[in-house]
Amino acid sequence: MTISFEKSKLPLIWKKSSVTPIFKKGDKLNPLNYRPISLLSVPSKVMEAKVVDEMTNFLTKHAIIPREQHGFVAGRSTTTNLLHYLNDWTRAYDLKIPNDVIYLDFAKALDRVTARRLIYKLEYIGVRGNLLFWIRDYLSRRTFTVRVGAAFSTERLVISGVPQGSVLGPFLFLVFVSDLAHHIKSRKSFYADDTKLYANPFTDSYVLQQDLNALNQWCGDWLLPLNVEKCVMLHIGTNNPSTQYFIDGRVLSAVSSHMDLGLIVTSDLTWSLIYLLRKSFVHLSFASSITLYKSCVRPILEYAGAVWCPVFVRDKNILESVQRRAARMCSGNFRHLTKKGWQEPI
Repeated sequence: MTISFEKSKLPLIWKKSSVTPIFKKGDKLNPLNYRPISLLSVPSKVMEAKVVDEMTNFLTKHAIIPREQHGFVAGRSTTTNLLHYLNDWTRAYDLKIPNDVIYLDFAKALDRVTARRLIYKLEYIGVRGNLLFWIRDYLSRRTFTVRVGAAFSTERLVISGVPQGSVLGPFLFLVFVSDLAHHIKSRKSFYADDTKLYANPFTDSYVLQQDLNALNQWCGDWLLPLNVEKCVMLHIGTNNPSTQYFIDGRVLSAVSSHMDLGLIVTSDLTWSLIYLLRKSFVHLSFASSITLYKSCVRPILEYAGAVWCPVFVRDKNILESVQRRAARMCSGNFRHLTKKGWQEPI
């Protein structure tokens, strides 16, 4: 591995990947309805971890990654991202100040990053020498095969994108989009390519629209297009004027709720647990055990617990009903269980 870094070269076998398509939903004959899962070289991942450590020190020292970015950054997570902006929204809501939120969706963001433009950005921020040359070689001449069952496709060349499933790939993507924050004057929040802009529509709707124009221009310059059909706006607050916003001349769809990093955010900032309940019941059966509960159910119920809190009694009851049913399944007492019994820790 030391030789690889000193010579700024990777063995070709480190650049090979095996991709297994995993069906999501919809038409099984449509390739877009499959999620690619890549198996990559283990020695390459070990080397990538060392490169990430090297780059982390550099990027931290020079404050390259914006403070609003929470994806793939040490000490940050989906929960810190949610807390970052929901704190602003709830405070404004309590003061009866509306917010317009724009949720942006990039079209296959990690697959669209071009190596030439990424290398340009690395050079621009000051990455030099063996590190830059090693990354350039890492991105070049990568190949993949597709595996379905026991059958393999012929080997093909990767023409763009950072390697998904890799250690270094997501980190390189953060570098690629790191300057995006400089083009946005409104409040913003990022989790990798997950991007949100928000502002008070009474005072800053014009600024928000200008930011969308600037962002769309940035996307065109760096060949990282937005999927405008999936970009939506959420009008928060009872006195919200419901201003319209546009991207590339197309009006954004207004929604009353939006799935954001695993939580449903609503225009009145109340927390519906229906989605959490539905996900939980997918995993439960009468043969469930305590191990299954702890691994499949409780993490879903406790996900981002520092952020959300049920407001209505009906939502609290839904949450408790999941707990009670899980307790009955784990205890084997499917018909009767006292309140004291199901409230005891499992």
